Parts: sequence; structure tokens; C-alpha cells
Amino acid sequence: MCLALYKPAGIKADWTKLQNGMEHNADGAGFAVAVDGQLIVEKGFFKFEQFKMAFEPFEMYDAIVHFRMATHGDKNKANCHPFDLRDFAGAPAEHTPVAVIHNGIFSQANDDQKQWSDTWHVCRDLLHPLWLSDDKCFE
Repeated sequence: MCLALYKPAGIKADWTKLQNGMEHNADGAGFAVAVDGQLIVEKGFFKFEQFKMAFEPFEMYDAIVHFRMATHGDKNKANCHPFDLRDFAGAPAEHTPVAVIHNGIFSQANDDQKQWSDTWHVCRDLLHPLWLSDDKCFE
């Protein structure tokens, strides 16, 4: 099962534990941080050193981190978490950005496009339309 983490601001990353998490969930990694009112989403890391190099400048910020163990969809950058709801069609520029990570399986998720993960389908079919109707719905 994937590993979904929240790292509070002001707490340094424990690189040994993060490396262990990635080694046991090796199908791709990513993170999201909010910096000066901007949401930064980086994903598609398949080697720990690449992940560490990208995440290290942000380690003192609030962050969500995801290490994937694929159950649905291809093992590629596009299926790594977080999913940025702005990446789906029709995202207004003025909407508050939202990044989504998930641990587990959405067994009832649509699977009309088998190359995509179950979380991608839930983001596309449920969370993105909800966010489009009210960008404050996740606050």
C-alpha cells in the first residue's frame, strides 16, 4: 500500500525514514508544498537522490509526501501523486489550488482509461468537478 505523509512546517525531514518509505513503495514519489501563497507540486521521482534533491529546499515548509505502490494504472510520472486539480480540464486560474494524495484503493473508481490510476480517476470524476463548483470546498 502507498505511503501518504504530512510533514509539518519547521520540522526537518528525516531522510533515513523517507528513504525507507521510498524503498518499500518504489513506484514513484512526489510532494506538494505551499510557499508564499503558491502551491508547488513536484512528482515523478523514481530514485531517492532525485526526490531528496528536489524536496530539500522545501523541507522546512508544510508538505505532503507520497510514495507509490502501484495497484492500478501505469508506473510512470503521470500516475505519481500528488495530483494537482489544476491539471484537469477547465481549471480557472483564480481557484485555490489543491493537491491530492491517497493511500489505498478506490475500488469503485471508474477505470475507463486503464493506463491511469484509481486516484487519477477519482480526481477527474469526483474531486475536480466538486472543486470547479466551489474552490473552497476542501478548506
